[in-house]
This record gives sequence, structure tokens and C-alpha cells, in this order.
Amino acid sequence: MNDALIIQQPASAAQQLFLLFYGADAAPLLLLPLASRVAAAFPNALVVVCETPEQVSDFEQTVRHWQQMSALSASQTALIGFSQGANMALAASQSVPVLAGRIVSHSGRFAKLPLHIHTEVTLHIIHGKVDAVMPYGECIEAAEHLKALGVDFTADIIPFVGHEMTDETMDLIIKNLQTHLPKRLWDVAMQAAATSA
Repeated sequence: MNDALIIQQPASAAQQLFLLFYGADAAPLLLLPLASRVAAAFPNALVVVCETPEQVSDFEQTVRHWQQMSALSASQTALIGFSQGANMALAASQSVPVLAGRIVSHSGRFAKLPLHIHTEVTLHIIHGKVDAVMPYGECIEAAEHLKALGVDFTADIIPFVGHEMTDETMDLIIKNLQTHLPKRLWDVAMQAAATSA
């Protein structure tokens, strides 16, 4: 938590919390362009770039620390991870109680495919098709598994992108965060429509 970089801290109380976690052997500078885009897209959010802890329990503690510092809940929290940061964010998607309402995995993977992910969690998985570090096939396998579980998620395989953050993938992250309607809200709307029909 001492190595965190606060990219944006609103003058008034923050309405959302975005925590960006970088990969092992990477510098926080890797995520600065994305963090700047997140800050511009969400001007009332606290945006922080964090070092990725090695243990899931420490990762969860880092997230809860920033939630407590900002007085924001899990539903107001988005985790964005790259590489090892993405792996830890995906592992945290199974936390009880729920750790974050939105989790973005860029060039990451599940260590073990989950048995369950809470309906309050939305996952956005982005992977480069020519990623030589973490082959994209694991992303496809995870997407098929998540679909079978009925998890709220998006999965995008980006051609000609390796194990790297590009303008295209950063734009996609912002688009997903701004425009994706969570499945749980869609289900409620559909149930209300069916009831009133």
C-alpha cells in the first residue's frame, strides 16, 4: 500500500474507486496511460495504481484498505489488473464477501477455473491473440466456463496484440466500464417487463 500512486483524488467525496494492479517485473508506469484514461472518463472517482501483492489475502487486504480510506463499497469498486495483477483480480472475483463489483483482467488468467462467482460481480476479460506469455486459449476456456456458470462477463481476444497494453485495449476497457449493463440489472428489467405484460 506504500507503493501506491494516487492518480486522481476528487476534491469532494469520491463516488467510485478504481484500483489498477500491474504485473510482476513491471513498473507502475506501465499503467499510467490507462489510469489517466480512467480518471478522464470517471472524474468523480478515486484512481490508484497499486503494486500487486503475491498472496490473494494480501490483495484483498489492499482493496479493503482503499475502500475504507475512500468510504466506498464493493459495488462502487472496480479492479483493473494487467498480467499478474489480472491473475490476482480474477482470484479475488471469488472473494466472500464480494470484493468489487467490476473486475477487468488484461492478459491474465484464472489459476483455477471458479466454481461460482457472485451475481454482483461483472468480469471483463481482454487478451491479446499473440500473447506469448499467457496464451489466449486459456481466455477462451475461461469464457466457455463462465458462460456455463451464467456469470456476467465480456471476453475479447484482440488480434495482433501480445502481452501488452495498447491504445485499442485501453479504449476497450473504458468502453466496457462505461457501457456494459450488468446482467443482474438486465434480468430485473426483463422480469419486470414480463410481469407487466
